[in-house]
Amino acid sequence: MTDLATKHYTYRLISPFRSEVYTADPANVKYILKTNFPNFGKGWYNHTILGDLLGDAIFTVDGEK
Repeated sequence: MTDLATKHYTYRLISPFRSEVYTADPANVKYILKTNFPNFGKGWYNHTILGDLLGDAIFTVDGEK
């Protein structure tokens, strides 16, 4: 993944059951985490995986919760 990030700042990995987008571009990270944070939901998958560790926190839930 580090090799991919040094060659391509933003890339997509596709598998049979899901697709993931990774970015190491500072402009994209700022856009996602600061400028347009509410439009990038975590979804049920992250809550399922991280919920036991982090609970219902900013990294695991969307919206009011």
